[in-house]
Amino acid sequence: MNFRVRQVKKELDLMQGIVTHDILNQLTALHAFLSLTEAAQCCPDIRKYIEKEQEIAETLQAQVQFMCNLQKAGKISQDWHDVGVDIRRIIDIMHLSSEVTVAILCRDFEVYTDPVLACVFYGLTVNSLMHGKTVNAITIRTEESEGTLAIVYEDNGCGIEDEEKEKIFLEGYGRNTGLGLYLIREILAANRMTIAENGKPGQGARFVIRIPPKLYRKKEGIF
Repeated sequence: MNFRVRQVKKELDLMQGIVTHDILNQLTALHAFLSLTEAAQCCPDIRKYIEKEQEIAETLQAQVQFMCNLQKAGKISQDWHDVGVDIRRIIDIMHLSSEVTVAILCRDFEVYTDPVLACVFYGLTVNSLMHGKTVNAITIRTEESEGTLAIVYEDNGCGIEDEEKEKIFLEGYGRNTGLGLYLIREILAANRMTIAENGKPGQGARFVIRIPPKLYRKKEGIF
């Protein structure tokens, strides 16, 4: 097994770990709402419970489809990818609530990677919705500075305390947070990229992914 094949396999295993983790969380939530529905058969809130159950079922369907897409992505070699287009495809299959807006401002750059890179933003979005408490707006944009490209992911949630900014990337740290962010960092590291969180507590999370020179270009450029 050559290096490239091993790398793709590792990335797929990592991303499947994220999605499996999220599916299990969704199933737990679905079981909880089913129990509430059973206990509230004559309650006016039953319609609300059923709508929530339908929403969770749709999310599970999207996540299973996402797993299938990951398998296909693993068969595609590295190439130049329009990160804005790839991220939009990932966000679209999540079927986010209409109350959550996602602005993707990544129109000027291509990154030399495999399609799995965009899956990182699936994990970051799930993390925002699970732990950001008040998140209803997400922005993803590119910034070029000093020969490197940064992809900046921001939400308008509760943010992350200063003492937590490094810990959140540790395997198994916190309540359902460490797994996803740990795997995201591992996937980026496999692609020679880094991630850090530098948002202001109380003003939202801000994750910065840094891409080294020669792994990105303007759309008109060449490798």
